[in-house]
Amino acid sequence: MSVQTADYSTAAMQASAEGQMALVTGDVVLAKAKYAEAGDYLRRDIARLRKAPEKHLQQFLAATQYYKGGHYQRAYDMAKRIEAKFLPHHVGELLDQFLKDAKARSAPDYEKRTRTLLYKSWAAEKPAEVLALLQDHPYLLDSGGLSFMRAVSCENMGHFRAAALFYKAALRHVPSEIELLAMSIACPLDLATHGRLADASKYSGYQVELVPHPITFITASIIGWHQSQAAASSVRDNILKQQMEHLKQAWKGYEHLPTSEQQHHDMQPYMAFGLVAGAHTALELGDLTRSRVLCEIAIRLAPNTPGPWTIRGLVNEPSEEAISDFKKAISFPNAGHVPYAKLAQDAWRRRDISATMKYCEAALTRNSKSGVAGTLYGWIAACKSVLGSPHSEVNALYKKSLSLVPEDSEIQLNYKAYLERTEGVNWHPKLNTDLSKVASREIVQQSELQFSQPSRTTPNIERILQTA
Repeated sequence: MSVQTADYSTAAMQASAEGQMALVTGDVVLAKAKYAEAGDYLRRDIARLRKAPEKHLQQFLAATQYYKGGHYQRAYDMAKRIEAKFLPHHVGELLDQFLKDAKARSAPDYEKRTRTLLYKSWAAEKPAEVLALLQDHPYLLDSGGLSFMRAVSCENMGHFRAAALFYKAALRHVPSEIELLAMSIACPLDLATHGRLADASKYSGYQVELVPHPITFITASIIGWHQSQAAASSVRDNILKQQMEHLKQAWKGYEHLPTSEQQHHDMQPYMAFGLVAGAHTALELGDLTRSRVLCEIAIRLAPNTPGPWTIRGLVNEPSEEAISDFKKAISFPNAGHVPYAKLAQDAWRRRDISATMKYCEAALTRNSKSGVAGTLYGWIAACKSVLGSPHSEVNALYKKSLSLVPEDSEIQLNYKAYLERTEGVNWHPKLNTDLSKVASREIVQQSELQFSQPSRTTPNIERILQTA
């Protein structure tokens, strides 16, 4: 489209406004093009001007547009030809600083120096400084990298809606939505893990609103699970209902993803994790059929994770199928205490005391929290008493157990019976406490560990900040 001379100024203003809007949305490619377009219109318009003050002012305006678009060398070359004496006083005062800035950004080491400053601010965990640098140097990164760093910095400052908006902007400029969104889950999950449920719910709500995707719906459902665990009974049902609705939306969206995205190494296990949390909720509600179905889908998606096998074992017990599920769960290195505790009880019923103690010790290494650990120490004490270990060793274990769970009636009775036992009498303690109920939340929390680490974003930031 050709533009008449008289329309150059209007066209330049339009192009400049479009460049500014492109920067707001993080599209640096479009911004550079639009600001260059604005500068070109103004530069062409110089030919029609007759007076030196008009020409030099127009050159400054054109140079300014080039500078705004990151075309620093063009800006500097044009600004060098401007004579301050022809500029209005208030504009002429700006020329010297403009020349210094344009020259500095035209230098060969400009990008390297500025990336170093950006990385230092990032490493020092100063997100406000990061955002300020990105605002002043928007062309340092590509469009995806710019929006991603803005998103992470905003979420670190607690500006959750802005963070969700920047993730939405980044999605337009990255090759894989899955990989980007898989990084967006760390912050809300970490907030929930550390008890900041209101912030976690607010952030996941913005994500669902602005970036509706199976990943964001899964995140919202998991945040709902966390809320349900902490909620009063009067509101818990509504939270659980919302959790399961988000899970339903996540699965519906997942089924419509292309096969390559369904099978993505981040998507599949995260979908399975959402199903595990849903299965746990269904189990708590007594809906064993639904819990089993959710577990079986999770196993199909992520067969090498312990969570779905553990919960399906709880649904299937008492049965050989349950024992098989628990054994499958402990074949993975990140299994929690529950399947080991269940296998310990099974071994105890079979009078395999050595196996019982082995499973108890394994469970103890996976959960050292006072309630679970106290019961496990009591179980180990019972095993050692049956195996004939020295009194001092058994006594110390019972005392340690009761120091952690002083109200545990089963441990109290076992300890009392141990102290009062008569030589030669066949005595067998009881191990009936259900440790899966004492801390069944660990099944979900154990699955969550791989997704809730804030460090998930660090390698990507470091890659983005590498010098070109």
